[in-house]
Amino acid sequence: MTLLEYYQFCVVLTAVVAGGYQLYFWAQRNKLHMPAKSMELAVDDWIPFMPSMVWIYSLLYYVMIGFTAISIRDISQGVHFISGGLLLLSTGALFYYLYPTSVPASYRAYKIDSLSTRYLAFIQSMDNERNAFPSMHSAIAAYVGLVVSDLPVIGPWLGYGYIFVIAVSCVTTKQHVLVDTIAGVLLGVAVFYVNNWLAFTM
Repeated sequence: MTLLEYYQFCVVLTAVVAGGYQLYFWAQRNKLHMPAKSMELAVDDWIPFMPSMVWIYSLLYYVMIGFTAISIRDISQGVHFISGGLLLLSTGALFYYLYPTSVPASYRAYKIDSLSTRYLAFIQSMDNERNAFPSMHSAIAAYVGLVVSDLPVIGPWLGYGYIFVIAVSCVTTKQHVLVDTIAGVLLGVAVFYVNNWLAFTM
């Protein structure tokens, strides 16, 4: 890509990310008369609460998205990447609108006594806990991780490792239960392959 094309791609990507957040919060604010359900299973009680994982959950998440953006080779690949992201965000918003879900209230009842817990509480203050299933965090991580794994100069293991680590951070920060997280990964994988199929057939 030329410098101008790269600049244009970054502008569009920034707009998509900002718009994705608006779509995410719109789904939270609507259908509030519907009770939010939890997908908690007994196995979730075995997963420890590790607030220090919030730094991976939050910071590594965005670092990898930025890394993917600078690895895009041409404008067509950039458009393909963004179109898949839009499909993923739209599908997630439909889930949240039709079937609001949350984590158990006990997941937010922790002592705020460290930098990690303060940061986690800050993140949680910006949502109303109704967009839990599927985990959009793990869905985007799966989608981005597979995009990264397709880059020939990197190879698959960085992408796969990223998917795994973000999924672990989702459940150990108690931002999501295991079902939310697995469903998010599956959604991200499905959108990645559907997006590739659409590009190939069209």
